[in-house]
Amino acid sequence: MIRSVERREDGWVVRDGPLPNAAASRPGGSDLAELLVETSDAPGPDFKVVADGASGLRLRAERHESDTPTTAGSLDFRAGREHDGADAKSCPASFDLEGLCREAGWPFEARSDGALVVDLGVRDAYVPAVVEARSSVLSVEAPLVSNLPGEGARRKAVAALLLRANGAFRMVCGRMRSCGERCEALLEAKLPATANASELEVALGSVAIAARHCAIEARMLATDERVARAYLQISGEVGGDAP
Repeated sequence: MIRSVERREDGWVVRDGPLPNAAASRPGGSDLAELLVETSDAPGPDFKVVADGASGLRLRAERHESDTPTTAGSLDFRAGREHDGADAKSCPASFDLEGLCREAGWPFEARSDGALVVDLGVRDAYVPAVVEARSSVLSVEAPLVSNLPGEGARRKAVAALLLRANGAFRMVCGRMRSCGERCEALLEAKLPATANASELEVALGSVAIAARHCAIEARMLATDERVARAYLQISGEVGGDAP
């Protein structure tokens, strides 16, 4: 159980607490990327791991004030993981995802599997968001980097960037997903299954803003070893495998 502090900032309710069993007290720890892989199944729509300056790694939950407020007085990472989906309402079979996205004002293309693809408007790069109704959440997911090396400075630098993005952008969560010996870096926003068009509009806008600020940088770090090592050095995030 993690005792947390709640505050309100610019229309958002933020609940924040220390990360349990953190691999490192600073964002330069050698297990940053693995931490993002392990927390890809975060407990519910609200939770994410953030790098917060001198405070190190934190566990944070964020909700827009217009959404249903978080009622728990603490952040329980394990309990949240265990109960996610069990208590959440599932999307109804008749759920009209296309109508919801259309009402939210975002142009999209429908895929054969029912997911929607939205161009986030990132300058000099195509970064799509995949909007999908899952069993208990609406997911807005924007892949930034695919085929990232499974270890080394490039993976660590992208992880450090995502953790900083988590702290800088509301509602958006940077994640890593293992794909054998490689991994994928992405941005995601989750909504409850009962979300309305206004909430989806906020989620898509939040992911778009984050992608426009860090997609190009993430791809540069992922493809250039020297840039990745320089990023780790300049930002004070040099771990054991960086010079």
